[in-house]
Amino acid sequence: METVTQDAGPLDELIPIVFALVLGAIVISAQWLIYRLKRTRIDAVRDALARRTDLDPDRLAALIVKVPSPRADLRRAMLWLAFGTGLFVVGLAAPPEARRLVFGIAAVPGFVSLAYFAFFALRLQDEA
Repeated sequence: METVTQDAGPLDELIPIVFALVLGAIVISAQWLIYRLKRTRIDAVRDALARRTDLDPDRLAALIVKVPSPRADLRRAMLWLAFGTGLFVVGLAAPPEARRLVFGIAAVPGFVSLAYFAFFALRLQDEA
């Protein structure tokens, strides 16, 4: 049996480089947006302190820290659950050889929704 070797073309070398550049651009832009958001909050606190010096530490912390509400967690849990359920229904309609793969993929959003439901329950207990 003879082995066949294939020469790597220029496209085979270019694809990983472009992929790495795109991922790098996404990470850098996300970090820049996070920096801008933090900078905006710091400027808002500085302006609030300049206008009103009688702000207590709790109000200042409320300006700086954004605490997610339990309703936001419940919303995310329901969206992930709906996405997982949709994938499960697609798996039911898929051919038998692809059904197991689609069910495995549908399990991921299902487990993410379970995690958000747990966050929702824990935040409700913290508020009580």
